[in-house]
Amino acid sequence: MFNGATCNAMNHSGCREPVKALTTGFNPVFYDLNLQTHTFYVPSQDTNRVWVLDASKCNASDTTGCTKFATDTQVGAAPVGIAANPDTKTVYVANQIDNNVSVIDTSVCNKQHPNDCNQTWPAIPVGNAPRSLAINRVTDTIYVPNLGDGTVSVIDGDRCNGMEVSGCGQTPATTAVGTSPQEVAVDDTTNTIYVVNQDDATVSVIDGTHCNGMDTSGCNQSWPRVAVGASPQALAVNPDNHTVYVANTDDNTVSVINGNAVVATIPVGVGPRSIGIVLDKNTLFVGNRSDMTVSVIDGSTCNGTNTTGCGQTPPAILVGAFPKVAGNGNYIVGRSIAVDQNKHTVFVPVIGDSDVAVLDGNTCTAAHPNDCHVRIVPKRMGGWPVFATVDASSGTVYVSDNVDGTVSLFPSSL
Repeated sequence: MFNGATCNAMNHSGCREPVKALTTGFNPVFYDLNLQTHTFYVPSQDTNRVWVLDASKCNASDTTGCTKFATDTQVGAAPVGIAANPDTKTVYVANQIDNNVSVIDTSVCNKQHPNDCNQTWPAIPVGNAPRSLAINRVTDTIYVPNLGDGTVSVIDGDRCNGMEVSGCGQTPATTAVGTSPQEVAVDDTTNTIYVVNQDDATVSVIDGTHCNGMDTSGCNQSWPRVAVGASPQALAVNPDNHTVYVANTDDNTVSVINGNAVVATIPVGVGPRSIGIVLDKNTLFVGNRSDMTVSVIDGSTCNGTNTTGCGQTPPAILVGAFPKVAGNGNYIVGRSIAVDQNKHTVFVPVIGDSDVAVLDGNTCTAAHPNDCHVRIVPKRMGGWPVFATVDASSGTVYVSDNVDGTVSLFPSSL
């Protein structure tokens, strides 16, 4: 919604103001406006429903009824993966189309200083189509899988972070992995990096001892691969028991890896494509892309050394509206689950609703699924919220908005 009185061919004074909006269903095409009742009717292709919106309170003179959006900051084209390093007060964002990684200084752009987010951030050149990223906080290394060329970029975070940008303009070293690497996870305690390769159904296992930001001498070698299920697209590591969990999107399963072998397979919902772990509770949350649910798994009985609880189907919690049309078009769950490990709060981006669902990991467990009460962040994210991360240093959640080229942010304590 634009104010035509202050944003027109003769008067540009209002053109720089933030645009107000009314949120509709996913993939709206046409709309109609009833001038007598001030009502918008907007069809959503993905949900087969029509949104009925009140325009009387979202116009040039009254914006009280306009959709409330979270603060955002501009990054690159098609941001996807996002990760925070609270040690250096930095958030890194993988921009898939720009082939670079934006570097956000969270000491100046956070929940308490939203106005300082309106600036241009440094960018690190990486490989072709970067998808996600993960950080080894011990070596201060950022690992970025490049989907288009089967490599992982190895970034020295000591010379490129929110406070130090001297090394941000240099192209980092790369190491070869499998075909179509999607996501990456790091076990800091063993300095091991795991990369899931979608098209060859494997997980590459990288020894970070001599393949890190300060020492890249060992990056130029072949890494072992572990065979998993069909079309693996996400993974997570529990460093407490050194167990790797891999979401197999086409199998509707999660593979459990101990060392270099799969020791169990867990049945989950439809199209699993994201995993988060509440470490203190040893609870896994698996985002099922195509049925708008999150499976809740007891990691104490399903891990690398104890698989007694892996064979049963875990409970699944609905996190999106209109479940009957879930998986239709773009009406899907996002590609990551972020966890505030201090508060045990779980954040699930929901692409189809352009919002973030919240679960309390203190009460929501596999043994008590009835205590899994879903809350929705009261402000909307930008277009296509796909990945999220929690910056513990500022108590802020950052969400990459793939279509808008922005990162939304809001307080982690809701």
